[in-house]
Amino acid sequence: MSESRVVDAIESMLSKPDFLFPFIAAQRQYRDHYYGLTAAALLEYYFIDMLSYYLSVHESGKKLETPSHGQREWDYELDGIQVSHKVGEKISQISGLWDATWTPKDGLYSFSNPIVYSIVNYTNLWGTLEIVGLKLNIASLSQCNRGLVDPGQRVLLVGRSNKEWEVLKDIVNTGGEKTHISNLLSFKDIWQSNSRTFNEQANSIEMFVVKKLKENENLPNLRGSKGSIDFKFLPGLYFFRKEQLQNIKVTKNNRSNVLVPTDIVKEKMHSAFNDELFVYMPSWFSAYSVSRPPDLYLSQKKSYDDLFKSELHR
Repeated sequence: MSESRVVDAIESMLSKPDFLFPFIAAQRQYRDHYYGLTAAALLEYYFIDMLSYYLSVHESGKKLETPSHGQREWDYELDGIQVSHKVGEKISQISGLWDATWTPKDGLYSFSNPIVYSIVNYTNLWGTLEIVGLKLNIASLSQCNRGLVDPGQRVLLVGRSNKEWEVLKDIVNTGGEKTHISNLLSFKDIWQSNSRTFNEQANSIEMFVVKKLKENENLPNLRGSKGSIDFKFLPGLYFFRKEQLQNIKVTKNNRSNVLVPTDIVKEKMHSAFNDELFVYMPSWFSAYSVSRPPDLYLSQKKSYDDLFKSELHR
């Protein structure tokens, strides 16, 4: 299938730590410091720049094309497939056209291109982990208190292989106060213990906190155990085929008359996941990244300073 080539390129890119981790850090930094729609637009351009660079370095036979300025409905083209890229912090309506002056006939809209839908958060804070006969409530480390761990709370470092998850580390905050995860498990320790996995499949590792058990409940150390994890939707990138986006009953707001309702978006996400047109994007690294605004000016200043550097060396 032609669409799988786009998904394969994204999967290969996000399997590499030097692409995945900066992208995860940007998710937090941009959303912390920019208004929602601005952050989404910046993250969209970030992704396109990142994918273009990845292809030029690792898959030089492929080239990412972008539309002329002002072109509607698609954002980049790869292997002859023009894609519309959508970004969300959580699942919500998708706009087919940001133009409130245009109204679709009969309230139905057909997309001209497939969509890659990028979601950064797990749907619903708490999911379930079924392991060694137990059913535990878990939440993403980065979504739950930004990496802060309560006294007595357990943190699991897990590895994902298809639908199975293995506990790689099982640690507990034995102190009397809330503390940041880095005080319990440093990034350096995580890297050293899993460097081979990071270099082969960086996006297969995630960190979850376990919801506190009742005082009379005990939990064995789960390291090495394997089980299943269930959230309604995993964070990542979902590919919606063009044929699935035809004659959709849309709604509207003050900015667009072409909004795909959230329930239909979820339906398309289910289809993408089941058809293996999905790339998982764990979020744990954002708990270790610094929440600071992106240095937009400094990157330009460096290019300017380099002009003087090259002059001096002539």
